[in-house]
Amino acid sequence: MRSTFPPVDFPLYGLPADPQLPGRLWNVEGELGAPTWALWWCFGRVAEPTHGEVWVQVGCLPRERHARVMTPRGGDPVREVAFAATFALTNATLPSEIERPDGYLDRVVDFAGRRADGYERWTDVTWRVDGRAVPARLVRWAGAWAGFTTAAADVDLVAVGHGLDGAHLSLVELADTSALLVDHRPTIVVDDDVERGLETDSRQDDDDTHGGWPLHPDHGDVVRGS
Repeated sequence: MRSTFPPVDFPLYGLPADPQLPGRLWNVEGELGAPTWALWWCFGRVAEPTHGEVWVQVGCLPRERHARVMTPRGGDPVREVAFAATFALTNATLPSEIERPDGYLDRVVDFAGRRADGYERWTDVTWRVDGRAVPARLVRWAGAWAGFTTAAADVDLVAVGHGLDGAHLSLVELADTSALLVDHRPTIVVDDDVERGLETDSRQDDDDTHGGWPLHPDHGDVVRGS
């Protein structure tokens, strides 16, 4: 099945070019045929978020459209940006089915929502966006981290990662995304063949054996309702 989205009409940001952290398209959020409200990259040499490896996911959320979709009846649009971060964090650190606590999947989305509700209590950090120091908020959980900044023009930026210091993240606008396996100007087409191609990208390590995130004490917070 081919999933088609119109050309991206907002700035895209990612990590500065680094041969040790190749990037690729990770996810596109939206209704088919309509402008996307979030586009995600993944930077790293593994096909999936893997404990012990260096990887960063970067989400670019067009501010006005994302707020319009996520808060149609009003509300706090920044909380929805924080939720994008916590949901991605809990998804990236999902334990294997064997180790997963009972009831985990039934409760993890509510847990991500509660953590997003308290975004004002997250750690204040400083990121750099196109070389400019900007305020950001960061939360650490299960051995990984998630954060966001609303200081870029036109887009809110979310990042989730492991093995790289999330408190001093640097992001740059990507004028040319050809190195990330997609050009954001033509129509985006996501289908099974493209996804398989990304997972078997020759730049990734051949011995990737991702089988779920190692069980961490923080995972117990989900089922305890913390």
